[in-house]
Amino acid sequence: MTALNNPLHGNEQVVALLDEAGTMVLRLAHVVKALSLAFSILPTSGTNTDDPVFENLAPGVAEQAQVDAAKHYFKERYGLTNRELEVLPLIARGMTDRQVAAALSFSERHVASHWLNIHEKLGGRTTAELIALAVKHGLIQVYDEES
Repeated sequence: MTALNNPLHGNEQVVALLDEAGTMVLRLAHVVKALSLAFSILPTSGTNTDDPVFENLAPGVAEQAQVDAAKHYFKERYGLTNRELEVLPLIARGMTDRQVAAALSFSERHVASHWLNIHEKLGGRTTAELIALAVKHGLIQVYDEES
């Protein structure tokens, strides 16, 4: 685009504001990444978003930080892969293998394989125990029906 065709040409104030907005977005991205990293090293057992440390965070940021910390925990403690960490919460929410396969764009056979790997890596626990473990460590959130 040439300077003559550029609607922002000659309007340095608009260009400066857009540049400043871009810088602010990058700073915000760094803050979110830092928060995510900081929360990933917190112990996840017993950590919940009602804790005062979370009170000044934007809605959803605390919950995402807790999920990120839980993913880190399951990777480090049990060696779960990213795909297994995608499958576990979906099955825990009651989705069928077919629904999980559609949501993640792979076959039901792959879902069953990941689910078997999860069971093996977490010591052959029952599905109910796996769901309870995922809830306990914040991988999935449980809300009251009235909320």
